[in-house]
Amino acid sequence: MNRLWNWLKNAVERRPITFVIVCGTISYLCGMTILALTFKQGLDLEVIQIWSGMAFGSVIPISFHWFVARYEKRSALAQLIALIPAIFLFSFVALGAGMVGVKTQSCIQHPLTGELVECQSEIRMFHEVD
Repeated sequence: MNRLWNWLKNAVERRPITFVIVCGTISYLCGMTILALTFKQGLDLEVIQIWSGMAFGSVIPISFHWFVARYEKRSALAQLIALIPAIFLFSFVALGAGMVGVKTQSCIQHPLTGELVECQSEIRMFHEVD
């Protein structure tokens, strides 16, 4: 594992712009694919599975940006190229945070008997008003 880590650091130092473009594209494609699969099956999954998919899909591009910020010091252009999708990712997360849904269960209780008459489970968005 140490050899792989050293190879990655050397690849960043030798060809920083190529590394940022290729690895950035791969990391974003992997992360967005995981997020798309999570959202596609969102209604069939539990809330913890949805949040786990969202977290794992987001960690991949964030790890890429951490790696570039930590080990790329020579090329300002490579850092700028890596910064552009980071700004997009931050904006996307900030704007989309209000639209994240939670799984709720609402039940109607019979007023005389006190038993639950009708229950339904659904995904509700945070911005929806009752």
